[in-house]
Amino acid sequence: MLIKNAGTLSQKYFQSYFQLTMNSQHCNADQAKKIIFDRFFAGNTKKLGATSYQNFMNAYKQCKEG
Repeated sequence: MLIKNAGTLSQKYFQSYFQLTMNSQHCNADQAKKIIFDRFFAGNTKKLGATSYQNFMNAYKQCKEG
């Protein structure tokens, strides 16, 4: 997935992506977190900005809880 000049990615966007990843990869939230982090952030929490990273983490926490 190419994300160029996308601005800040929302928590809702990441929640949807977590669901998509878990369904398509048949994995749990922890495994999905690693997959998504590698795809979007390439190991750098600052790659998409602090707000996008925080939204990613919030979506992960919500996915873990429920």
